[in-house]
Amino acid sequence: MRTKSSVWKIIILITLVSMLIAACQSATPEGEEEIIIGAGGQEVASEEGDFTPTPLPTLTPFPTSTPTSQPAPTLPPTATSDPYEAYMANADQFVKANELDQALAEFEAALAIAPDPTDVYGARGVAYLDFNKFDEAIEDFTKIITIKQDSARSYSYRGIAYAEKKNFDLAFADFNKALELDPQDPQIYINRALTYIGNNQWGEAKTDFDKAIELDPENAIAYNYRGTLNGLLGYQDLAESDLNKAIELVPEESEFYHNRGIFYTSINEMEKAVADFSRAIELDPKFARAYMSRGIAYGEMGQDQNATNDLNQALELTFNPEIRTEIINYLTELGVTVTEDE
Repeated sequence: MRTKSSVWKIIILITLVSMLIAACQSATPEGEEEIIIGAGGQEVASEEGDFTPTPLPTLTPFPTSTPTSQPAPTLPPTATSDPYEAYMANADQFVKANELDQALAEFEAALAIAPDPTDVYGARGVAYLDFNKFDEAIEDFTKIITIKQDSARSYSYRGIAYAEKKNFDLAFADFNKALELDPQDPQIYINRALTYIGNNQWGEAKTDFDKAIELDPENAIAYNYRGTLNGLLGYQDLAESDLNKAIELVPEESEFYHNRGIFYTSINEMEKAVADFSRAIELDPKFARAYMSRGIAYGEMGQDQNATNDLNQALELTFNPEIRTEIINYLTELGVTVTEDE
């Protein structure tokens, strides 16, 4: 049987990388105000003791809903008389509906009449990131960079795509170029920090989170990440302070409660952990990792039935193979047999 610390170590590592591309799930055209999106979908203005760090899992966010084979939804008429704006609005709606092919058709129509094609490339590149099509995302952001060599945001987004492919040298080159162009953007520091974590560079990651908070003292996402990293490194007081600050700034963000719950498990405060996981689930009933974490916490507390219920619910909500393997392993330790469908 695995030790408790190894179980929570895996969850912490997954947590630290699960939102790498969440910051660009709602792209805006160059020149417009950028919105940063937290893991639970909340808009945030521009978001166990010591052990030896090990390589991180794949930098891929967990799906929270079942892939659908249903026909594409019928979109309501777009409230604009501008065909270009209508195509872009429809594309955005199809992305949100998990219908990439339909979204791409709308982007193509928009490109044919776009006053500035870089806006379409940017929005489409972000859509590709959302659907884990990293090569296509790199291609679109490269097109923007060819036209606008000073587009810091495009370098940053392309850096995310390279990081997801674990091409860290190219990712860091892009983040560094983005910061050369826009050294006051805290989100670029956050993205580079997450990539440092993916490359096992813990000290550099903390430095970048510190810089992001220096630039934007109200950046809840930076506090959340830095707090989670501090907990991973064993800095308990700093971790709790940062995680509390993130929740104070954005009290309706489910990810923040989940991450503080992870911290509480690492210091064996299981009742506090369960309360935080429960709050995360209340805010986001399809939050698979929160069910997983609460289920494992219940297991550590000897509440095997509650643990089994939560872990089975997590299995229903996620299709990520890594998280499913961890859930099945823990259910097996509880004496529950899980049969995977072919």
